[in-house]
Amino acid sequence: RKPCKAFRMQQRVTSRSVSVGEWWGHVEARCAWKRGEHTVEPGLYALPDGKGRMPASKSPVLVTANYQLSFDELRRNIPLSAACYILVLDTDGVNVWCAASKGTFGTEELIRKIEQCHLADVVSHRTLILPQLGATGVRALEIARRTGFNVEWGPVRASDVPHVLAGREVTPAMRRATFPLIDRLVLIPVELVNCFTWTGTLAFIFLMTGGFPAALSVLVAVLAGNVIFPVFFPLFPFRYYSVKGLFLGTITMMLFYLCQYSGTGVIAGAPHWVVGCSRLLALLSVPLISAIITLSWTGCTPFASKSATTRESLMWLSVAPPLKARARKYFSPDESLALCADRCVGCGMCTHVCPQGVFVAEGRKVKLGARQRCMECGACAMNCPVSAVTVDAGVGCAIGVWRAATGAGGDCCGGECSGKQTSRGSSPCGGKQSCCASGSSCCGSEPCCGGSSGAAQFGTCGLLGQPGATTPPVLRPRTCCSQPQ
Repeated sequence: RKPCKAFRMQQRVTSRSVSVGEWWGHVEARCAWKRGEHTVEPGLYALPDGKGRMPASKSPVLVTANYQLSFDELRRNIPLSAACYILVLDTDGVNVWCAASKGTFGTEELIRKIEQCHLADVVSHRTLILPQLGATGVRALEIARRTGFNVEWGPVRASDVPHVLAGREVTPAMRRATFPLIDRLVLIPVELVNCFTWTGTLAFIFLMTGGFPAALSVLVAVLAGNVIFPVFFPLFPFRYYSVKGLFLGTITMMLFYLCQYSGTGVIAGAPHWVVGCSRLLALLSVPLISAIITLSWTGCTPFASKSATTRESLMWLSVAPPLKARARKYFSPDESLALCADRCVGCGMCTHVCPQGVFVAEGRKVKLGARQRCMECGACAMNCPVSAVTVDAGVGCAIGVWRAATGAGGDCCGGECSGKQTSRGSSPCGGKQSCCASGSSCCGSEPCCGGSSGAAQFGTCGLLGQPGATTPPVLRPRTCCSQPQ
């Protein structure tokens, strides 16, 4: 069947090229400027092939978010030999992985767009290629039951999309969410901008109380946590992020003082009282500030799980028992991933949606091959057809745990609860609609702010939980959108 003429006129035509204005928008997004404005209009887009031929009824349909960087990275990586459709969901300008945890890149939104765009009349096949990281919010079986469209989970990164369009299978390596150097580097501008205000304030206070050397120690600590740490992230020992930061801060502080003692540093020749004051302030501030900054990176990496981050945060909150008790009200430090072997039917869906390769096929069953890598994102439990997998899904973001403990932004802890009971037994929003459901940043989340060109379609931002009536509150990282998807 052919779509009616009126609907054909509604289809938008896009290209693979990125204009100068769009490129500058990428720069703004990666520097946290004009947050929330880097969007594209939701709907169905037609992408011609290299010869200008429009997609036909048998052309593939790829799904993405209406975040500008995600959309641009996807269309830029589609080969010239392929003409296809791009179905853009309305995610409020948030990348796929973050939007999936929020519920905007979810089952209901996908069904709504399929119906609004009359997709069944546009294409003759019934297959949608979705980004794998969208599995946190999309239930594939529900999509098939209600629309007749089957979900095919694509790779994590947009650069691997040509492999899928060529008809080849997605390899296990393409399904792993990694954190290479380029992805870490593009986060640095966002993180520096995010800490600009408090860094300037603290540096000014230190300047008034301890002189220039003390103020400089604050800048050194910030650069250590936001520049040196991401660059050398895989090389740091220790499991806890904050301990990595303390280690880095201590090394940085020692180098800072070596410059002073050698007489070649910027503080050489300063009065003795200034030097003494700066040494004391730096001794206390550099390792501590570095530890706090590196702990906030738990919301930017694809490795930290909710339970592990909660354990680490509770360790530091032990100095304030009331805050620790409040945090434990909403978050459990216990690992929750469980697989019921008796229920498992060996469909392998969990192996397709898991971004860390936790599940391993063994005969006609699946087993937990690397439990320690589990991010507790909830994609496996969301898409298991027989509920053989259970997990207390959530986000591994320390900022969210802290804000829940201190009650920042009111009683909301980041969950899209709308009155639902959490796994800890109470509704953190007091039965009201979650402030985060409306896009508020009360719980540590921010609108989408940047990312790497290599990960823009299926990128590696923070650790996001699974929305839904049976899940605990979902926390989104402070810079959850530091990666375009």
